[in-house]
Amino acid sequence: MSRNDTIAKKEVKMQEKNLLPSILKALAYFIVLSLFATSFGIQNLEAKILIVSPAGEQYSYIEEAVADASYGDTIAISSGEYSEDFVINKSLTILGENSENVIIRAKRRVDAFKIGPSNISVRIEGLSILAPHYGHSVLVVGEAKVSIINCSFNETSPIRFEGNSSGSI
Repeated sequence: MSRNDTIAKKEVKMQEKNLLPSILKALAYFIVLSLFATSFGIQNLEAKILIVSPAGEQYSYIEEAVADASYGDTIAISSGEYSEDFVINKSLTILGENSENVIIRAKRRVDAFKIGPSNISVRIEGLSILAPHYGHSVLVVGEAKVSIINCSFNETSPIRFEGNSSGSI
């Protein structure tokens, strides 16, 4: 064995020794991050897609999907007309096929969607949201933040922000 081969083998062994602490450090960071996320209620590190359709493939009602959803999930709504209203109190994406074919009419409440009051972030896209003439299509309260993309609303009072809530349309 030549002198260069001996030196090369020693360098490989030294690199292997230096690699072990790096792996242990990365593992420790992962464990701490997991404990941190769990202690602060961040349990959904893998978001799901929940499907709502008039045929009830997975859910027949948006309200049911919202209730079953976890933080960060997406609720995909198939074409159809839905007569319901609900509260969104967790960070979600509500995604309709398009605002011409996915129509949500408020049923019981003054507002079709109520978002908040906690510090959450909600994205709403591709819906037509209709509330009674005296209500709002979307009411955003508390610290909630909402992004609304390619949606249509009542002409009279589509969106109302209360408290420190904010949004982009």
